Amino acid sequence: MTTPANVTDEQVLSEVITQHEAHTATAVKTAVADKAYGVGENYKYLYENKITPCISHKRKNCNREPAFANTQFVYDPEQDQYVCPTGQILKRKQWKADKNAILYGAERETCQVCPHFAQCVTSQKGGRQIQRNANEFYIEWADHCLRAYERKRLMARRKYKAEGSFADAANNHGFKRSRYRGLEKVQMQNLLIAATQNLRKLMRHFLRKTAPAACQIALSIR
Repeated sequence: MTTPANVTDEQVLSEVITQHEAHTATAVKTAVADKAYGVGENYKYLYENKITPCISHKRKNCNREPAFANTQFVYDPEQDQYVCPTGQILKRKQWKADKNAILYGAERETCQVCPHFAQCVTSQKGGRQIQRNANEFYIEWADHCLRAYERKRLMARRKYKAEGSFADAANNHGFKRSRYRGLEKVQMQNLLIAATQNLRKLMRHFLRKTAPAACQIALSIR
């Protein structure tokens, strides 16, 4: 699939899966990809289409002690609030459209009387705050779909199947650079490269079948 340079990987996952299913007449059961595809919207799409994700995502940085990291705060979906390790409540504060996230926070007066204030709060004016992605449910679902060994196995298979194919195209068929300008011409170049790779695979496949037969013929002639 060829896209303009300003289209990121995360934007085309659903289209790639749709094309794959159309070309192979096979329903996708598991999607394996790198972190570039690991965003909430993609996990939501996979969840709704009953596709198991093997896609990691960027982890949230937390410049606090491990005991007061974001993962130590428990989200209560019924009350739509967080509970801190000491039992205090972080209520919903505002919606941050630029990050597609909801901001939760505690009052500064509440945090200041806590003995762990210095280790937990970094804000100069407010109390402790946590951002929750609007698709956090799907992100957490994706994190727990597969066991560690299965995730590792699938990622290793992807490395030599998908990345190996890209490396072969780049090293042997000029995939590193576009020879022509314009999306349509670049797409033609990529399709020609893919066709060449497929022809090589077909040749290897038939050679494996015909080589033993050729050897038998040679031996019979002797």
